[in-house]
Amino acid sequence: MKTKIMKLTGLGCGKCKKKVEEIANNTDGISKGVVSLENSTLTITFENKTLVNFGYLKKEIIKAGYGIVEDNNKIPEKVEIKKDRSIKKDRLLTTEIIQIKEILAVVKKELKDEGLEHASYIETGIMVEVPSTVFLIDKFSKYVDFFSLGTNDLTQYVMAADRLSADVAYLNDYFEPAVLRAINYIAEEAIKQNKKISVCGEMANDPMAILTLMSFGIERFSMLSTYIPMAKRTILRLNSSDLKKELKPKLLNCNNAREVKKILKDYIEVITVENDRS
Repeated sequence: MKTKIMKLTGLGCGKCKKKVEEIANNTDGISKGVVSLENSTLTITFENKTLVNFGYLKKEIIKAGYGIVEDNNKIPEKVEIKKDRSIKKDRLLTTEIIQIKEILAVVKKELKDEGLEHASYIETGIMVEVPSTVFLIDKFSKYVDFFSLGTNDLTQYVMAADRLSADVAYLNDYFEPAVLRAINYIAEEAIKQNKKISVCGEMANDPMAILTLMSFGIERFSMLSTYIPMAKRTILRLNSSDLKKELKPKLLNCNNAREVKKILKDYIEVITVENDRS
């Protein structure tokens, strides 16, 4: 068996990994495809290179919204990109976003030329996982339709604490005020610009975190199916306007995660009693 490693861009979560691996495993000639989110690579295994439909593989990966980095760091040779000169000045900031939009335009033209039905407009968005993106969220909002907050990585980078290190595990807490302020900053900009915003990661599975996120105006959560019943029970107890007026100011004024958690626990106890009475 032989292997080939392909460098990809745009991989951000488990769903991305599953989607790309599904494409690879459905490609003729490929025995197995494995994605590494850490290295942003797709490793394919095959017996005979000449039997692998690389054209189909690359096209499907691009159609799914991901980029392919060739050895010369260019988009695959079959994809001819027409540059939009009007946005050249922002290219250093938003290279991947613009590149994806250009690739989408190419794919849509191909579908049109082949007489295949396709969406006239395809939404594009970005993962927000590092402080540099947080600080420039107003710039990125010009080019995207939605933001997805990867709270696991965002927390470790804001707190400068490796989430895999036991030595600094106590610092890796998404209830830390610095993390909450970063998330609220993103949410306020997204809401102001009428952009969709969602949260994935462990934070979306936590009832207390759901209270926090909803107080910031975030109402879309990506979680494992086993957590959905719990999330529904939590959300049905809440009044989003009360959260924004009463809870949000208190949370953003906290000095540490301990204070945040106490406020949330007290709030949950109050709404639990009120719901039991009603």
